[in-house]
Amino acid sequence: MLFTLHKGWEVSFLEGDLMVSPLKRLIFADPEELRDLARLGQALTTSEARILFDDSIGRGNGGLYLQLTTEQYSKLRGPGCERDGGELGLRRRYGEK
Repeated sequence: MLFTLHKGWEVSFLEGDLMVSPLKRLIFADPEELRDLARLGQALTTSEARILFDDSIGRGNGGLYLQLTTEQYSKLRGPGCERDGGELGLRRRYGEK
């Protein structure tokens, strides 16, 4: 997962090799939604990971490796890759990309 602050927090999901085009893109208004997403993906399990994540939010960009369940991954890869944060258990507040 890569994220950048522009007019909102733009989030891109890439395959593990980072060499393919994004699977899905979302935009969130609140950085707390990024934190929720990172927690869902088991990316903030250590204090070091949480500190690095907070530093990335402060810089306005960063990336995390998520540990997705098979169901979560399927929703990212799903037919047409619909772009709806609700699919991943998140409430989209800002918009789609």
